[in-house]
Amino acid sequence: MKSPRLILFFLTALLSMQILAAFDALAQKETCKQCKFASCIRSAIKQKEAMRDAYSELAKKWEKFWVNTDKGTPTPLDQINLQKLYPTSRILTLGLLNSEFTQLRKDEEELATRIGAPAGCGYSPTESLEMETDSIKCSIDMLKARKAEEASPCKELYEIAFRHEALHMQKCQQRKGDKALPTVMLTPAGKAREEAAAYAQEIAELKKLLKCKSYRVSGHYQRLVFSGLICDLEKPFTVNGKSMLDFTFQFTPSSPTAGSVAITVSGHGITGNGSGSYTVEGVETEQPKMTVTASYTGTYPGVGSAIGVGPLSMELLPLESSECDQQ
Repeated sequence: MKSPRLILFFLTALLSMQILAAFDALAQKETCKQCKFASCIRSAIKQKEAMRDAYSELAKKWEKFWVNTDKGTPTPLDQINLQKLYPTSRILTLGLLNSEFTQLRKDEEELATRIGAPAGCGYSPTESLEMETDSIKCSIDMLKARKAEEASPCKELYEIAFRHEALHMQKCQQRKGDKALPTVMLTPAGKAREEAAAYAQEIAELKKLLKCKSYRVSGHYQRLVFSGLICDLEKPFTVNGKSMLDFTFQFTPSSPTAGSVAITVSGHGITGNGSGSYTVEGVETEQPKMTVTASYTGTYPGVGSAIGVGPLSMELLPLESSECDQQ
């Protein structure tokens, strides 16, 4: 009989082989960290958040069916150890779980159809590209994985989704241990909660992909219209403001999302300057913006001076990297 350690070695080797096979064709894929994929990644984050929330609601729906009352207060059960049940109860439990999982699959199909694929990534709205892990054999369906890989516009988007399935596979192996088949079974609520956790993992990884630091600046404050190009949020950049006067905002970052700003004002004999700070918000969303909190003083010879005060809000539009390459 093989030892648990040897079995674990083979399971780990199997997982490694599957991952290597899945990643082999990714070498030719572009990286998702390019600015041209920023809109797709933001859309993917939004879709994964919807899936996470939907599975959390499914967990609440199903958790009332399997509870532990040993300590008085009913506690939802995420998994059931069949070895602790009498043979008759074991058969009955398997039958009930099978029936409930049939309904759970219908719930999953409904939510997948309702939420749909991420927009702006080139996915077919009618074709399912969700991967799947067998909860009995503890193996990833590699045919579905390859189909998802082929449809992915860039490599990390697929790699992150594959790690979602790898999480299910590892959890399944933990439940199975050194047995031929798992003796610890998930309840529908447990399955839904594991899915929600896997989507949360995807969301965290996807947010790290938003490395696009290049933006076109737009927006206005009353008659003051902003324009400019930011090629790197971690390097100094300049934004112009135009009204009846000309404004120049010179930004010096202290981090990718904050820093100081110096302001100069000119036009029609007026000169002025000022300073303040700024923050960048929402880079992981579809509407990133920069908020400037500053004050400035303009002077007109022989007339006097006037003071202007922020805050000012500037809209940031992610750029194709080539636009900055031309600068």
